[in-house]
Amino acid sequence: MTVPIEILKIKDDLRDGYHILCRTRINKKEFRMLLDTGSSMTIFDKKKSKDISKNQVEPNNQSVLSVGNSNIKSEYIVIDEMVLGDIVLKDYKTVLIDLDYLNQHFKNNGEPQIDGIIGGDILFKYNAIIDYDKKYMILY
Repeated sequence: MTVPIEILKIKDDLRDGYHILCRTRINKKEFRMLLDTGSSMTIFDKKKSKDISKNQVEPNNQSVLSVGNSNIKSEYIVIDEMVLGDIVLKDYKTVLIDLDYLNQHFKNNGEPQIDGIIGGDILFKYNAIIDYDKKYMILY
């Protein structure tokens, strides 16, 4: 199963770098997600909690570690149904954090803001393969 991806070149004179984005659907709404193989888990911006679930936001006893930051306060919520390509994730427990620091970086570089990050939990479970040339991600 393939999921279309968008590849954004990072505007940096020192090196070539890229952000990879995909989209997921929740409650008939589309969400722009950054793919991050270095992130252990999938997370959403806490400002999107009401858009992704009617369930109650719960405190998360585990802190989230971020590059450049030490520990980030997080919460979690259960999403009734999240669709990524043809894959349907039911009762998906996801972490919520403040993504303002990341979205400010994107905004400053003229890039679109994101709603969350697809992390290693999904990428590993579905044996993700990213085809940069064809601009899609394969999930099994």
